[in-house]
Amino acid sequence: MIQILLALVAQLDLEIHQMDVKSAFLNGELEEEIYLEMPLGIQDSKDHVWKLKRALYGLKQAHKAWYTRLRTVFDALRYTHCESEHSIFFKIEDEKFIIVTVYVNDKMIFSNMLALINQLKKELTDEYDLTDLGEAQWILGMEIIRDRKVKSIELSQRRYIETIQTIGQHSCTSIVICGKR
Repeated sequence: MIQILLALVAQLDLEIHQMDVKSAFLNGELEEEIYLEMPLGIQDSKDHVWKLKRALYGLKQAHKAWYTRLRTVFDALRYTHCESEHSIFFKIEDEKFIIVTVYVNDKMIFSNMLALINQLKKELTDEYDLTDLGEAQWILGMEIIRDRKVKSIELSQRRYIETIQTIGQHSCTSIVICGKR
């Protein structure tokens, strides 16, 4: 799905920005009661346990709790979620549109208007502790190389490959999503 969205970005000259939610899973509210044994080193009776109030990384319910909270926020902002790809939210009004993809705690925002992206950033900042990463340059460990003049976007894993490449071996380090290479 990311490749399709990036192809649209290249062809329609869309804006593409990124945001990162800090401690994303801590934003998820648990539906069930979960108790933890006291961690080693805590001076207390062995009869005591801790009750979790929020989801934690590593907890089986954490992803669902985070997504439920995220979906609630986007519903309140009047976004529609994609039925076939639940990590995509969108809003269309007249000729303006905005699409948001979510991968765990990272968000990529695609729009034909920078003002819509800035408005969404403000609205999400009211809900979460976010880092605004600005115009997208990386996605899932791949570098985004964009040439707006020729309407092309290239995804490169050059840095990753350089770290794992052994002496004497050569690999393809990028693919062209849209445009000529």
